[in-house]
Amino acid sequence: MLKQVHLINPMGNASGGSEWRTLRLFEELSTHCDVQLWSSSEPNPRFSDYPIRRIDLSIKSFPMTGTFIIVGVYHELGPWIDLARPTRTILIYNTSRLDQLQDRLHTLQRFTKPKVEIVFAARWLMDACSLSGPVEMSPIDLQRFAPAACERGD
Repeated sequence: MLKQVHLINPMGNASGGSEWRTLRLFEELSTHCDVQLWSSSEPNPRFSDYPIRRIDLSIKSFPMTGTFIIVGVYHELGPWIDLARPTRTILIYNTSRLDQLQDRLHTLQRFTKPKVEIVFAARWLMDACSLSGPVEMSPIDLQRFAPAACERGD
């Protein structure tokens, strides 16, 4: 049986680094395990080619168990997280918001066993919050964000 992995991000910003990181992780992990993409809000239409599932507590549509990879600390998880029972929780810290990191860790550590693992997007983010964990540079293709070449008229 394949390992179940849930990638969790709002998926609202088509230019957002967290969203593209989430999609790239989906592409990389899909060949090795059962991966689900989850969003707590309506995903940006730009991502319509991806099988993003909407978190909806009213119909019990949310990740229940398996490995949770929460990409970013800037979004609320919602009350569904209290009902979930992940076997592993990984939090990717990729924005310089120590207050949000602390809030997210507090929320997750209320119920999560074993301890939440933090993956840092850069060494300076890890150093700034005095926590430890692996540093994983974003796997997104930065060329996607390069300005389009312009034709020069003489």
